[in-house]
Amino acid sequence: MDGKTLLFCRPGFEKDLAAETMNHASHQQQGAYCQTLDGLGLVLVNRPHAFRLLLGDLIFARQLYETAENIKDLPDHDRVTPIVRWFQSQEVDRFQDIILESPDTNDGKALSRFLKKFIHPLAKGLKQEGITRASQDKDAPCLHVCFLSYQEAIAGISWRGNQSPYPGGIHRLKFPKDGPSRSTLKLEEAFLDLLPGGLKHPLFTKDSCTGVDLGAAPGGWTYQLVKHNIFTYSVDNGPMSPDLLASGLVEHCQEDAYKFRPRGRADILVCDMVDQPSQVTNLIYKWFSEGWCDLAIFNLKLPMKKRFQEAQQCLDTLGALQPRILRAKHLYHDREEITVLMEK
Repeated sequence: MDGKTLLFCRPGFEKDLAAETMNHASHQQQGAYCQTLDGLGLVLVNRPHAFRLLLGDLIFARQLYETAENIKDLPDHDRVTPIVRWFQSQEVDRFQDIILESPDTNDGKALSRFLKKFIHPLAKGLKQEGITRASQDKDAPCLHVCFLSYQEAIAGISWRGNQSPYPGGIHRLKFPKDGPSRSTLKLEEAFLDLLPGGLKHPLFTKDSCTGVDLGAAPGGWTYQLVKHNIFTYSVDNGPMSPDLLASGLVEHCQEDAYKFRPRGRADILVCDMVDQPSQVTNLIYKWFSEGWCDLAIFNLKLPMKKRFQEAQQCLDTLGALQPRILRAKHLYHDREEITVLMEK
């Protein structure tokens, strides 16, 4: 094998990310094998030089180091030198940024204070060896160090456009005080990180938009649509947030989400229902095939086993409609589910 790539995911999803990675290797006819660091949310991919993974193509990956190496037995008196030497071995002479990370675990979080202190001596050590910061150089890599403990770290290199700007790939969002449920953060994260252009997408720049929220109660996802002045038909037999209903931008349709029929084409369809992923997939398929919407963001609740295979089967079903965009991501605020963006 010519090299290693490090992938981050939610702890507990290492095998799903490994299965997805091996599927990409098979499609590219490349030999590769994965070492899962179970419980740490990390997968180390041993790969040939020609095999390249793209973060945007991976459902379960949060962060990606295109080139990586596990550095063990770091001495307490000088952790900097072994790490700098590895970057030198990769012929790095400049960098855009240094990102220090740790696993998304209790032990990993306990390292946060150490990481804040370590960045300055690391930057100094790099500079002493002629590896300089070039923040405006788009061709310069980002340097990463993921500490597993005080004695062990994985150093890595990534490039803009194929990495997450957030440490560990975790985009932390603040729960709004008037939010009906924490599920609202899932759609906010999808707007920011999954939707092309983020909040500059045409959905947010048009004078008037209409949305449909299937399985809306109590209104976590409707809240995000209303926040962006999108008139929303919230479909659910359950009760909705009184504040949302008082906004003047919500019509509560007390109906079964599977039987609801829109009065016209919706600018956006959103759906976060607890149901079998195949059922939700078939529902979304119907909305697009009937021409009831051109854009949808929805969640698929995954089984405990073979989650990648289930996700891929659902995406293959929707892909038969040949949408312009079909992307899926296991977002930070997702749990046993993935968020899918589909645009006609």
